[in-house]
Amino acid sequence: MNAISPLPLVPQSPQSINRLYDSVVLQAIQDKVQELNFLVCVHGFLGQVPDSRYSKHYEVPLTYEGETIYLDIPRKLLEACDFRAGDYVSVSGRVITNQFRGKLAFRLDVCDLQAQETRESVNKRRQEQMTLAALKALDPVRHPFPIQDSIELSLIFSGSSNSLVQNDFVTALGSVRDCIKLNSYPVSMLDAMDISAAIEKAPGEIVVLIRGGGEDSQFTVFDSEKVLSSLAKKRAYRVTGIGHSSNTTLTDFLVDFSASTPTAAGTHIRDQLERHRVLQQRFNEELMRKEEQWSIQYDKTTEAQRNAAQLENRLYRYKKWSMRIAIACFLVGALLARIFR
Repeated sequence: MNAISPLPLVPQSPQSINRLYDSVVLQAIQDKVQELNFLVCVHGFLGQVPDSRYSKHYEVPLTYEGETIYLDIPRKLLEACDFRAGDYVSVSGRVITNQFRGKLAFRLDVCDLQAQETRESVNKRRQEQMTLAALKALDPVRHPFPIQDSIELSLIFSGSSNSLVQNDFVTALGSVRDCIKLNSYPVSMLDAMDISAAIEKAPGEIVVLIRGGGEDSQFTVFDSEKVLSSLAKKRAYRVTGIGHSSNTTLTDFLVDFSASTPTAAGTHIRDQLERHRVLQQRFNEELMRKEEQWSIQYDKTTEAQRNAAQLENRLYRYKKWSMRIAIACFLVGALLARIFR
């Protein structure tokens, strides 16, 4: 009976053995996933869709509550439903695997895509996203409150004959009204072009935009790109007092101070100027006190210098007369010595 010859041993390294283990495990997982071939349904928010020249968009992120999976979505399916990044959707598809450079990735091969929001809410959210994107693109710069004794202020308000917001604002200025040069610009508070033009031509260190209360639909003009752009580019301290405390517009995020009402806008400017007056008064008082201290110190220094000069003069005279007396004594002594020789 012939003996069976053993199989030849192929030399291996720990690294090659580990690679063998990994390949076996990865292949087993892929085979199991393919064998199951199960369909799943998951919901979440679509991420940014990568550009693709192929029939599918690959590795589209879907996120919900901090967890993310990746989808392969047919181009036609995505375009037919007009889905975009940020949409809340329900996705149906089969789990597939992809092995690349020794790493296994799971993805969902999408066969159905359904919106989980109403068309109205989608359009509203997209409009908000577009507005916020435009707001960020404006790159507004904050301007400090002008610290000076006299100020030029431009007030933009409703030109309606029954509008009292101008009086409310001016009354709220109180005692600082006398140091403000006020320019008035009545406009139509429903016309974005009119408001924007007033903002652009308004001179002065402060520009104030105010209006009274009204229906919510009347405040959408303050979210228009034209008004926001004019406010963002304005080189002045910008203040708004639009509607009541419950009314909020995008101008609130652009201006240097957003007051809840027109009266509050005037109160803010008054408080800032009164604070400046108090600080200026304190500064002047402190400056006068320092000047008095410097004056007293200067007088003392001058007196000390005068005394030192007088003392130096006396010492000089003392040395001068001492020298004269010494010379005289020397001459007298020499004369007496000559006489008595």
